[in-house]
Amino acid sequence: MRIFLLIIIIFLSLSCSRQNSPKNSILIVAVEGLSFNDLSCEPTNISVEGPGLQTLCAASVRFTHAHAPSTMTQANITSILTGLYPVEHMVKHNGGHFLNESFKTAAELALENGYRTSYFSSGAPSLRKSGINQGFETFNDQVNIGLNTQYRPASDVIRLFNAWTTQQNLEAPFFSLIYLSDLSFPYVSTKNELNEVRNKTRSSQLLEISESINKLIIKLKKSNRYDSTYIILLGVNGYSSQNTIKELPVTSLRSKYTHVVLNVKPAQKKRDLAIKWKFDSNVSLVDVGQTLLEIITPNTYNAKPGPLQKASLLSIITDNKISWVKKPILLETAWPQWRNLSGIRYALRKNQFLHLYDSPSTIYNTFVDKHELRPLDNSSALAQEIQKEAKSIFNQFNIKPWAGINNYSITKLKVAQATWRDNPDPASIYNIKQLLAENPNDKEIVNWLAKLYLKTKSWTQLKQLAIKTHSLDWLFVAQKNLNLPQIVNPKSCLKFLTLKIKKLTHKQCGDKPFVAGFNYLKSNNSPSLFNKFINQYRKEKISESVLKYNYSQFLTLDTNINIKIKPSLVDMALSLPEFRKAAMLVKKSFSK
Repeated sequence: MRIFLLIIIIFLSLSCSRQNSPKNSILIVAVEGLSFNDLSCEPTNISVEGPGLQTLCAASVRFTHAHAPSTMTQANITSILTGLYPVEHMVKHNGGHFLNESFKTAAELALENGYRTSYFSSGAPSLRKSGINQGFETFNDQVNIGLNTQYRPASDVIRLFNAWTTQQNLEAPFFSLIYLSDLSFPYVSTKNELNEVRNKTRSSQLLEISESINKLIIKLKKSNRYDSTYIILLGVNGYSSQNTIKELPVTSLRSKYTHVVLNVKPAQKKRDLAIKWKFDSNVSLVDVGQTLLEIITPNTYNAKPGPLQKASLLSIITDNKISWVKKPILLETAWPQWRNLSGIRYALRKNQFLHLYDSPSTIYNTFVDKHELRPLDNSSALAQEIQKEAKSIFNQFNIKPWAGINNYSITKLKVAQATWRDNPDPASIYNIKQLLAENPNDKEIVNWLAKLYLKTKSWTQLKQLAIKTHSLDWLFVAQKNLNLPQIVNPKSCLKFLTLKIKKLTHKQCGDKPFVAGFNYLKSNNSPSLFNKFINQYRKEKISESVLKYNYSQFLTLDTNINIKIKPSLVDMALSLPEFRKAAMLVKKSFSK
């Protein structure tokens, strides 16, 4: 009897031990634009990919055919946190779409199940205003935007995460997501661990990410959290340096813009050998969301049935076993609807076939046509079979074929991207003039051209443009620099530069930077008035730099696009011959 009771006690104690065993932590590192081609995981590429990424490669399950369900960052992050497609959770772009509170995120489930939760972002477009902050105790998306700072680099984001883990109770598991946007800033200088400046390239930013991840791994190992943490490295969307002629990256659902990195380092015991294998069937970031749900609630997890089959990847990660049959993946981009240029574009990927649901449809066999250049004949039996299966899914969501975007809008956005990125295309003026010849009534294009003429001091060209467009301000600036008789616009604040007054008020001119600049210029170099002017003008230039960056990213940021890039009053005033010294002082101040 005593032996029997002892056995019962031992059994119960082991059972309680299993039930009370610590949960594994979950860390998602989501990288903007991390395309599948960016990470080969070959040991020979360590100098290119860096130590952090190579460490994860050596201990991860690599999903070679992972796809983002959307080209929009917020839509994909929401899919990761809910395990749902954008057509289900309805956060479809980076604008005003908001995750309804009726949806329970993985972070909320984690919090309910004893995890500490945190989210650290590089900045826009991954922001709390989309509702993805649900369930995160700490949600840090505050980035100080400056003239040369549009994001928080990977080193700073991961430093914040490491500091957060230090502050938390180490006995509790954590559920954290780190969003990095460094790859969107190839023109920003980075430094290696020896403080040496790298070249301004996308590859340099990848190394910055890798070295930062390496510091994260070192910290996790020192705190004995590395082995017990699932680390999920993924690309939020794809990338290609070669744009398709008739498409924009934000509207393209081809593989190069949806095929992303997905590497998962599982949580293991210290004595276990590192897992390293590949899985070559199609999976989606939606499946990553389902995986999170199963890790957090293993006893109650059950993927909900529906027309779009979703599945956890956990059995593949832990046992290299697939628990589901091959399934279709729905792709979409709501960018054209957001920007009022067209409707939402959809595509369906199943096995090796990509079906772009356009009018007419286009189907590619990616197995024999890797670059998706030779579509199937729509009248063929194979194409018709694929269309029939796809249409049954499209009909369930009331999805209509995409009509496309007019060629002028596509060309204009590509010219804007080339013009306003950090290293503008030398042919920008020519390209803008070509657009203007095609649509002479496009005032935005006229403003761009005037801005470039002002920047390049092309006074004769600015004069010609001013006469053609009846812009008295531009004509005044051009004539002044050409030492020709000037005509002052009586309705413009620039007229005050020709009057003998010492001070300007906001009632006389509503342009705050110009008023501050005018008062400084008339003050005999007052330091306090100079600082006031610089602060006002810096705000104006920061707003302009955000607009330029947004154009360089094909308007993927939720900024006010009704504010236009054009010559400002201060820009024009500082271009005048009598204010060259002041212009030099401003330039020097901004360079600090």
